[in-house]
Amino acid sequence: MRNANFGYAKFITMYRRITIALLGLIVAVGPTLAFAGDPPPESKRKIVEIVKPTYPQIARTMRISGTVKLEATVGRNGKPKLVDAKGGHPTLIKAAVDAVRDWRWEPGPLETVEPVEMTFSPDSQTGSMHLR
Repeated sequence: MRNANFGYAKFITMYRRITIALLGLIVAVGPTLAFAGDPPPESKRKIVEIVKPTYPQIARTMRISGTVKLEATVGRNGKPKLVDAKGGHPTLIKAAVDAVRDWRWEPGPLETVEPVEMTFSPDSQTGSMHLR
């Protein structure tokens, strides 16, 4: 019986040491790891090609104006992989997203998220762009 207790105590001691070592490793290295679910970093890559949005006719008829806020996830090759609307009038969002899908940024070493703002006014043929 004594040998069985000795083996169990040794197991518990080793288990505790391994647990403490793993926790220490996670605390030391964890903040530097990038997980697949993490969003790409936001940056200010240079835009090399801009396509102006077409002002929707229904929005012009209804005299709808406003700002559409977008985020474009840009691949390393400079082409948008995803364009996500963050705010704006629903009638204007599609025109803004369609235009930004055709934009090109300078190639970069990483995928990045690029913020874009477009302001639409019924007095203009296209939306005007304001880049943050």
